[in-house]
Amino acid sequence: MSLVVAMRDDNGVVHMASDSMASTHFTKADFDTCKITPTLDGDLIIGFVGSMHLSELQYYHYLPSAMGPSGDESMTKKLEELDKIYKEQLEDIDFITDVKYEIMKRVKKITGTPEGKQVSLGGNILIAFKDKMYLMWDDFAMVPIDNDWAAIGSGEYHATSVMKIFEGYEGSDVIDILATAIKIAGDSVLSVGGKIYYTNTEDCEVVEISLEEIDREEEQKIKEEVKKESDNE
Repeated sequence: MSLVVAMRDDNGVVHMASDSMASTHFTKADFDTCKITPTLDGDLIIGFVGSMHLSELQYYHYLPSAMGPSGDESMTKKLEELDKIYKEQLEDIDFITDVKYEIMKRVKKITGTPEGKQVSLGGNILIAFKDKMYLMWDDFAMVPIDNDWAAIGSGEYHATSVMKIFEGYEGSDVIDILATAIKIAGDSVLSVGGKIYYTNTEDCEVVEISLEEIDREEEQKIKEEVKKESDNE
């Protein structure tokens, strides 16, 4: 497993970041694995931790389609227009449920699970859609997240402490909090590390965050607050 973190800001934008470490149970591997994937038409971001077959999902389109693709260019354009109408008419929860079953179908295909056999996700998935967040477990059970922060993966407890303490902390930048949460988790958890990738539901563009750009005084302040919180528990 690894680490994906997310925070919702005051404007309803969900920000998501991940590390890039791939590992076995005992050793690190230097794979550069971005674990957050926005869809082609925006609004929806999927972050995953767990089995490496989940990374293969990144090469597929997560959104359910009204109809399949066509080899005819003009027909494809018409199908895309119909698809857009189809998605716009769905309620948010119906849309997310469709995405859930699309993921289940893709995992079944990737893993070669026979028809009629129960398929396992092989990890956890964090979904951000517009201003909402959802958590999906290994058995595909999915629930909305009411908090303005969320974390999945082997470093989630360290990262959650950082985000919980500094949620709404005056003067703190959401991106800095996410990056520092991953950095602190990486200092303590073997399976967290490597590059940090970031995106959000407003522009849905994945970028790499440079740790050197994080304010070191802010990082030290967060570490001190986390330690103080741990000492008080």
